[in-house]
Amino acid sequence: MGLIKQLIRSLKRHINNVFGFVFRKKDSSDEPIVVPRSWQKPEKFPEKATKTTVIIRHKRKVPGLRQLNRVLAGALLVINFVFSQFLLGSVGIAAQPVFLIFMGNCYIIAKYLWGSRKKEE
Repeated sequence: MGLIKQLIRSLKRHINNVFGFVFRKKDSSDEPIVVPRSWQKPEKFPEKATKTTVIIRHKRKVPGLRQLNRVLAGALLVINFVFSQFLLGSVGIAAQPVFLIFMGNCYIIAKYLWGSRKKEE
């Protein structure tokens, strides 16, 4: 009986991790925690010391969303670069300003891809 309850709790936790961002409910962990006075740094003027509250917020993670965003951004980067090169070769009047817009978009996407990489610690 204990194994079945553990399996059900595990399934509920995994489902909540996946669909928790859709059905947000207020966690009891968002309540402020009052830190005891012995944990605080000593003040120069103890009569002016006030209560310190610490609010702990847990981030909800969607599995695979970061990787999906990176793949989509990489595809958009290639498409933008190809379109910008075709516009550069075009002889139309408005081709060069649109080329600059596409190249600026390429820069923004490349900056996002560089910033969202996993950093080795």
